[in-house]
Amino acid sequence: MLVALTTDDLIENELSQPLVGLVGGKAASLWKLYSSPGLTNHVPPAFALTVEFFESWTDEIISGCEWQKLNGESSHIEVSEVIKLCNQIKEKCKTLPLSQNQEMTLRKLREEMVSWGTLAAVRSSTPEEDGESASFAGAFETKLGVTTETLETAVRDCFASAFDYKAFCYNTNST
Repeated sequence: MLVALTTDDLIENELSQPLVGLVGGKAASLWKLYSSPGLTNHVPPAFALTVEFFESWTDEIISGCEWQKLNGESSHIEVSEVIKLCNQIKEKCKTLPLSQNQEMTLRKLREEMVSWGTLAAVRSSTPEEDGESASFAGAFETKLGVTTETLETAVRDCFASAFDYKAFCYNTNST
C-alpha cells in the first residue's frame, strides 16, 4: 500500500506489475528521476500510496447511486445535475472508512514525515493520469504544506478530486 520512491531498494523489474500501474505516472516518473545517475541527491524523499490503498474507497464510490447515475446517464442529464452528483461523491470521500491496512499505512507515512522534519506535498498520481492517451493536466488537486496532522485530509482531498466535475468531463471526453 506504500512504496518508497527515493530508495535504492526499489527495483522495478521485481515488482508484480509495472510501477506506473501501482502508483501512477507522476510517481513512477519521480522514481525514474531519482534513479538517474547524478540526480539522486536532488530528489526529496518521496512515497506513493498504491492503487491497492484506494481500492476499497473506489469500490464504495462506484457502487453508489451517484456514480451509477453519472456513469449510466451523464449524457442525458443537465450539467447542473452532473455537477451536483460529482460534489456529492466528493463529499462522500471525506467520510469513507479507513481499513486497518489504510490506517497502518498512513501511520507509517506519518513516521517517515517526522523523520524528514519538513512539510510534505500530496499529489494525485493515477495510472490514467499522464498517460499516452490522456494527461488530466490540472484536473486533480495537489496539497502543499501537509503536516502529519493534515495528511489524511490531504489524501482524501486528492482522492476526491478524481471525482470532480472537470475530471469527470475530461475522462468522459477522452475515452
